[in-house]
Amino acid sequence: MAVKVQQVLEILEQIAPPELACSWDNVGLLVDAGRPVTSIMTALDITADVVRDAAESGCELIVSHHPVIFDPLRRVTADIVFKTYSGLSIEPQALYYVDGSAGVYVREGVRARFKKVNILYEYDGGYVVELDTSSTSNLWPEDEIILTSDDIYAGKVFE
Repeated sequence: MAVKVQQVLEILEQIAPPELACSWDNVGLLVDAGRPVTSIMTALDITADVVRDAAESGCELIVSHHPVIFDPLRRVTADIVFKTYSGLSIEPQALYYVDGSAGVYVREGVRARFKKVNILYEYDGGYVVELDTSSTSNLWPEDEIILTSDDIYAGKVFE
């Protein structure tokens, strides 16, 4: 079950009310990526190793005893990316779903052929799909992807 970071903060503040902190302490939410979380890690200090362990285990929130930001900087809002993707980039208009499978149509000679793809990442400009060269039935970098076509289907002949 995913929860908002704010919900976690409210529970923590019930256990340890911020008004009981020393005046010099930096308590509360310091960094929020603005996404729901399903996994929380606790730590005494947020070190590079703790962040790496959290990322590798799929943890989306770290609750620490000592603040990661202490003085003079008090708060930061940022998008943090822990993953990189390697594969082929395809434009959004090239992606079709056939029988529940994502794929693209490519031109093979004068005919269209549907090739299934495994989407690794979606971004504003399209998708990163897995590069699997173990079979010619998979999408290859040299394939000519058909971006748009009226009434596209596997086997369609192009003039």
